[in-house]
Amino acid sequence: MDSSKVKLLFQLFTIVFSVISVVIGYVLAKKLEMSREKRKYKAELFIEYISISNKIDNKNKDLKKELEYSTIVEKLCLYANENVLTMISQFHEKYNNNFMETDEGKKLYSELIIEMRKDVGLKVKKLSVENMINILELNT
Repeated sequence: MDSSKVKLLFQLFTIVFSVISVVIGYVLAKKLEMSREKRKYKAELFIEYISISNKIDNKNKDLKKELEYSTIVEKLCLYANENVLTMISQFHEKYNNNFMETDEGKKLYSELIIEMRKDVGLKVKKLSVENMINILELNT
């Protein structure tokens, strides 16, 4: 093989390698962007869930709020991870008007918030259930 063929093969290899690198970079960037968008959407759903779940009153039924709540829960069934859905299910099983005032209710709600944080990729290493209960009690 003469040197001109070697140079041509080297140039061809360089071009092919460059194209493949660009394609792989584009695919990875798109995947990362989609992952960010998904986490952002989940975070928005979690915020909506928390906001509306605090407004649901078992004694005084508000159909509009209940429909809004149901819609958010249905979306969460599509986007939230299994741990969050399990926590929401446990929360539903035990929820009544005074549940959030009990130690069990505060603990379960705090665990739910922590699972939601994990699901959107936020760190929770140093955040205990007790810390979250204390933070949430500042709102009451």
